[in-house]
Amino acid sequence: MFISGQVINKEQHIDFVNWNNRNGKNLQSVSLGNGTYRLEEVIKDLAKEKRIERDFLLKQTDKYMVIDFPITDEEKKLYKSYRQYLRDIPQQKDFPEIVIKTFDQYKG
Repeated sequence: MFISGQVINKEQHIDFVNWNNRNGKNLQSVSLGNGTYRLEEVIKDLAKEKRIERDFLLKQTDKYMVIDFPITDEEKKLYKSYRQYLRDIPQQKDFPEIVIKTFDQYKG
């Protein structure tokens, strides 16, 4: 069994990788540069991941905001509304557990 904070050698590292993969543990190994590794807990930052997802969706819709992009005024208004929805996500009460809608899901 391996635990966070434990220092292991090269031979143990192979066993750790197999064990970690098999058991779905939330540990990672960090090389100490001398043939040993320190095991650390992987800390997921769900809020950061959601902001990255949101930023990606905003970037995908940037082109629709260009003044001469060939869409109707109604479509542009819908994209503006969707982009505001995306910008407001971090202020939602269930953030970061929120499921972010794609544009197609948003327009329903």
